[in-house]
Amino acid sequence: MTRGTGLKQGDFRQNLDANISDKVKLTVTLNGSLKENHMMAGGNTTGGATGAISNVALYSAPYVRSEEELALTTPNLADRATVWTWVDDFEDLTKENSFRGSLDLSWKINNFLSYNLRSGGNISNEDRSRWYNITLYDGAMQNGYLTQAQMNRSNYSLENILQFNHAIKNLVDINATAGITYDAYSSLNSLTVGNTGKIEGKINCQIADIAGRVKDDLHVHELLTLRASSNISGNIFYKEIDIEKGAKVTGQLSML
Repeated sequence: MTRGTGLKQGDFRQNLDANISDKVKLTVTLNGSLKENHMMAGGNTTGGATGAISNVALYSAPYVRSEEELALTTPNLADRATVWTWVDDFEDLTKENSFRGSLDLSWKINNFLSYNLRSGGNISNEDRSRWYNITLYDGAMQNGYLTQAQMNRSNYSLENILQFNHAIKNLVDINATAGITYDAYSSLNSLTVGNTGKIEGKINCQIADIAGRVKDDLHVHELLTLRASSNISGNIFYKEIDIEKGAKVTGQLSML
């Protein structure tokens, strides 16, 4: 086990079935979870970009190089990083909250007519922060490197259904259904790069607030904010943009 790592999670579930009357029945289901993922991105131990820090640290620096070994090569900061450098000088914290609920109400109005109301929803929020201290290669290049990302998702649905069923002397069945359905979906992801941060690779998100360096194209589907200290090398595609005086852009700007 690696000091300072772990996964904390709490869940709750609630089910309710009630016969309000002989003709009305109600069913309610609620469940949710709270999770804090400390330096175990993805909640697994497979290593790599989505793995636990224990595997990443051991893979990156399995042992401490001696001064004699370093003298045989041209040492850099990555050579001097150890397992404890990752454990002590790197932070990766993810917090996730989710809530789901559903409601089903049925009402038998008479022998021919019945009404059914169904509704449900799902809300999910995820915040991730990563910090590389100057003792690590990524942090040394930027005098400390901090990134923050958020992902918020939600969806709601509502169904109103009215049904008519009638049989005439066991010869003819009359069945009719009328209803109204409403669905709503929302997804929001945002990225924040500090003034000493640097990203090499494409960015595709809804909201971005950039104060550091980005080397590649940006696709921002809502609001892009470029701070005075930002330096962008790549093409920018945006819906709305706010550029502070002093921001540097090498590339084309295009509206989505």
